[in-house]
Amino acid sequence: MNPLLTLCMIVKNEEAVLDRCLQSVSRFVDEIVIVDTGSSDSTKEIARKYTNKIYDFKWINDFAAARNESLKYATGRFILVMDADEFADESNMTSLRNFLSNQKPLNDTLYRVTVVSYKEANKPATEEPILRVFANHMNIRYVRPIHEQPTPQAGRSVKIVSTPIKILHSGYTEETIQSKNKHERNLHIFAEMQKKQQLSPYDQCMLGRQLLFMGRHAEALTPLLEAHSRGDKKEEWYKHNLVAILELYLNTNDLVSAYTFARDNLAPYFHYADIRSLYASVLYKLGFWKAAKKEFEEALAIADSARSDHKTSLVSSDLGFRNSIWHLVQLNENELNYTQAIRDLAKLLVNNKHDIEAINKFIQLSSIHEKFDQVLAVLEELLQTNTDRTAHAIVGKIAIRANHKELASHYCGTSIASGLFNLSEQLHYALLFNNEPLFSDTIRSLPEESLTPQIAQKIALGILVWNRTDWFIYLGKHGRLLSFIQHLLNHTVQEFAGEDLPNDTLIELYNLQQWDAYEFVLSQYETTPTINRLANYFLAIHHVPTALQYYGFLTEQNAMTPLSIANLAGYQSSQGNLGEACSLWEQAIALEPSCRSHYIHYYETCEEPSKKQEIRQRLIAIEPAYSQLDFLFS
Repeated sequence: MNPLLTLCMIVKNEEAVLDRCLQSVSRFVDEIVIVDTGSSDSTKEIARKYTNKIYDFKWINDFAAARNESLKYATGRFILVMDADEFADESNMTSLRNFLSNQKPLNDTLYRVTVVSYKEANKPATEEPILRVFANHMNIRYVRPIHEQPTPQAGRSVKIVSTPIKILHSGYTEETIQSKNKHERNLHIFAEMQKKQQLSPYDQCMLGRQLLFMGRHAEALTPLLEAHSRGDKKEEWYKHNLVAILELYLNTNDLVSAYTFARDNLAPYFHYADIRSLYASVLYKLGFWKAAKKEFEEALAIADSARSDHKTSLVSSDLGFRNSIWHLVQLNENELNYTQAIRDLAKLLVNNKHDIEAINKFIQLSSIHEKFDQVLAVLEELLQTNTDRTAHAIVGKIAIRANHKELASHYCGTSIASGLFNLSEQLHYALLFNNEPLFSDTIRSLPEESLTPQIAQKIALGILVWNRTDWFIYLGKHGRLLSFIQHLLNHTVQEFAGEDLPNDTLIELYNLQQWDAYEFVLSQYETTPTINRLANYFLAIHHVPTALQYYGFLTEQNAMTPLSIANLAGYQSSQGNLGEACSLWEQAIALEPSCRSHYIHYYETCEEPSKKQEIRQRLIAIEPAYSQLDFLFS
């Protein structure tokens, strides 16, 4: 009797990921077939650790042809297809074998698995059902040169069976894509297809999503809308196409189109957490924060109700959960409701204790009112930093970056030079603790190639803090930074008044609590643009008394920028000072009448019905398209 399951793969230059893939599945398949389309690295040597069925195939810009070549050598009753940048865990592979053991190989049946694609750090993973399992020796072959699909013999109807199996995919990180030139390869194949025939709605969807992923939004919209108008609403890809269109409108800040598209096309899917969360994101970006908060809360409630027999997401469970919580954290933070924001962050950390963005925000907010011992106890409970070396190091790195002296001392004090922390972190730690000898020892050991812009900025701060002009030699390759520090020490600073360098330096010195150096730099750059920038930064990090002091100075000078006025209006609203907030919104609109979000925040703050309608009419007068948002103005 033939073995149960053959893994079929096509590969090229996959030495970075192939071992992970094969190691994760080799114990659960009976046979591995590898077709190599032209590797020049150690891909084949890695493959030989797991199989001797390795075959060469000349690449002809056709994924289907390469897939079909791999099927020729398979002997298992069922085929599993994976890419080298994918992997699976023991639970899913065991489930797959158990499932297939009870299936009869049929020539009209294809099995769907869920491919979970991870992108950049803290960006939601996407989940897509893809046909990856089917019976062998049944005339099932791949078609389409790109985004290829297994297809039964012509004339046969297709039965698609969904399975609970998940395959994990890491190939959509930007580093991976750039290193393998996936963008250019894929677009070339689409171009060749268009020369031969009209693209199908599915092909248009895939082309549009490819362009969207590349950031070529203007080009992506046409094929996505073409797929939308011609596609079959019952197809799985069609739902992903809807999400792609909405994400395109969000990415291009075409918020009215985003709202009307969601209203007209996504309402039937609002019972899914991810779609509800995307809709809430549209409201959030428009400025309707109260409505957005209700929608995010509803999306999170749906996500929290997840059961094995109840699907709560359409394309990404991660989107419904993390996107909703993260926005709720921001909204509660804006309302100064730190307690709820911290609770929400704890949910994120329970779900992923290595979520760097969430750890950073948790440390920032919990440190406002909680004592160090309490913050430390919660971190250790949530992240197991006492036993998890990775979590311990992550918190240490974030504590240094967040300028949290007590946490940095606890997590880094005995190990700052152990190799866990990079040179920039070591220098920052020395600045934070005003440890000139440690700083000096660290820069003396720096290899010349390590003098990156980030390292150079730390050295520049060290020069200012300890007046170490002998360290100028380390800034030789960073001429603009060196010139800035020299001019600063010589009190000839006007050349840099319009640049970010003075403001960035002031913020760094403030966070490091290096007050003498901070006052020295501020004395030379006490301009209204700088004071506005600092006031807004202090408010953002919840140093409210300092922010209000700076805003007071600006008010006396009649020098508040529209952004400063809007930020202060938001603060006054969070304090319940609605009359003061409304007065500030009027000032912001007077200075920046074309800024739509000012009107919307003003509308949400105002409680007088007749005034609210006046604000709405003023907004529509400058942007008639906003008349389509009537529901939100109710």
